[in-house]
Amino acid sequence: MFSYPRLFTHIAIGVLFYIFLLLTLLGLFIFSVGSMLYNPSGIALKLLIVTLVFNYHFLSALRIKNDIPKDYYQLKHEDAPLLFSMLEELRKYMRCPKIDIIYIVPGDSASATEIPRFGGLLGHRREIHIGLALLLTVQKQEFKFILAHELGHISNRHGRSTAWLYRLHTNWSTLHNSLANSSHRFTARIIGKFLNWYLSKLGDLSMPIRRQHELDADALAGEICGREFSASTLYTVIIKQMLTTKSFFEEPVNSGSEKSKDINYQPFMTIAQQFSQFIQSVDISQASKFALAQETDPFDTHPCLAQRIAAFGVKTPIFIRDFSENAATSLLTTNITQQLIEAHDKNWQTYFKADWETLYIAADVIRTLHNKPVLSFEELKKLFWAYTSKNNDEQLLTIAQKILSQDPLDTSANFHIGRIMLILEHNPKGFDYLNTAMTLDATYLQPALNIAYSTTSDENHIQHCEALKSHAVTLLANVDAANREREFAKPNDIYIPANLDRTIQDIFTKSLQSFPALSQAVLVRKQVTHFPGQHIYVLGVQGTKKLNIKHLEHIAESFLGAMCIVFRENSRYTRKIMNTIRSIDGAIELMPTSS
Repeated sequence: MFSYPRLFTHIAIGVLFYIFLLLTLLGLFIFSVGSMLYNPSGIALKLLIVTLVFNYHFLSALRIKNDIPKDYYQLKHEDAPLLFSMLEELRKYMRCPKIDIIYIVPGDSASATEIPRFGGLLGHRREIHIGLALLLTVQKQEFKFILAHELGHISNRHGRSTAWLYRLHTNWSTLHNSLANSSHRFTARIIGKFLNWYLSKLGDLSMPIRRQHELDADALAGEICGREFSASTLYTVIIKQMLTTKSFFEEPVNSGSEKSKDINYQPFMTIAQQFSQFIQSVDISQASKFALAQETDPFDTHPCLAQRIAAFGVKTPIFIRDFSENAATSLLTTNITQQLIEAHDKNWQTYFKADWETLYIAADVIRTLHNKPVLSFEELKKLFWAYTSKNNDEQLLTIAQKILSQDPLDTSANFHIGRIMLILEHNPKGFDYLNTAMTLDATYLQPALNIAYSTTSDENHIQHCEALKSHAVTLLANVDAANREREFAKPNDIYIPANLDRTIQDIFTKSLQSFPALSQAVLVRKQVTHFPGQHIYVLGVQGTKKLNIKHLEHIAESFLGAMCIVFRENSRYTRKIMNTIRSIDGAIELMPTSS
């Protein structure tokens, strides 16, 4: 049950701890300098050095690295004078602070963000991120509602308490992530445990008010665009997102990758040319039914679509089929629109090259094995992987059941049977399979809970969800206890046997062999102490300067979620590191050692 007093108590704790840290840093510095001036000695000098080092680590953690992805384009006024004019008009009406940057980004959504400068001590930088696919699939007036909604998140009219909440959560999250990803282990240990506890509690307590934040932003946009139109626009945009993902990304990739190993599809150009005709004739009944039936995900800060439409006071929204001109054509100059489409298509092809090749391999496996009358267990596993890659749940269910008939403790098969039963069949027996998968491998805890709660439909289902959650909490407590024992014995991350499925290993190795510049590849697996139950693959590779690292990293991530350690030079240091990785117990040598 939501409690405002508890929420604001945690907000107060966060503010006070923030002030305490800053005052402590200042106090230590003043004390050490004073000691040095009053009675210069070796002890005073050491105290000053320690204080300076601690202050440096903490203040460095507050500094946010502004690494802009290469596929983000910062929009200039001359690129889109009409869009900037719309933004300025809305901003003044809503009494919204100045927006510093507008980025055109991949994707089909928009977002507004406030990035703290130096931990929030120097204010915030306000950004609007607009997906190119969104601009290509909505009209000018529909986009106006979306932009008004995003400005509502940072508008002065939005409510100081919720704005404070978001800023506080952002500041602490930024500090937490900065410490976790930095080498400041001393500082991280001092305040890391507090941040783990604090952010978890603040997130749980603030979820209802953060969902209200979305409804408030909708209401502000509704004042400007009209409630009926806003409800219909929201409904239309979400349906369009579902249809666009399926018809312009998933289906063309699946069909195209079956015919050719080389990627030649241009999704953004295809949307720009075909979407107007597509949207006026496509059947939306199935997508509409699915979207309106979804209940609020307990892990999502957004209320469900039905709740957001009801908040406008609208019972039956209208799907807006009329599509004369997209927002990109209306608001951006012709040259920049064309440049963005070409650049995003090129980036998309580069990024999804590995996925395309993986799907081509999966299609080849299916062609080879699908009609084979008798399959060995290894062939079943290979076919299972292929159908998983192709998202063919109907065939995947059949293969997974055959695998379980031979190996009842196969984790992936249990998980996917449970997932398919709950999502497609609404069969409560799916909970049993998810329970088994969670028990066998703790990395399935969160995915299983996400699936269970996203398919909530009745009281009986909710009881099953609560039982699953209770089981997950017990399993996580056991994992935490085991990790604490390991951490006490050895504080560093622990390497464990890779245990890679032979079928996946063969297919992954075949993909690695497509890199002529790659000479060595060794795979290990480690358990990270900061992420209980998470097993992360680490791929150590060595190659020449011609090695396409970005492509290699994407293949590793696609297959295993692996992170790569890449060495391009054949030095004594490189050989030492590679031999260290190779010597880890359970390491798998995927590529032979170069002579």
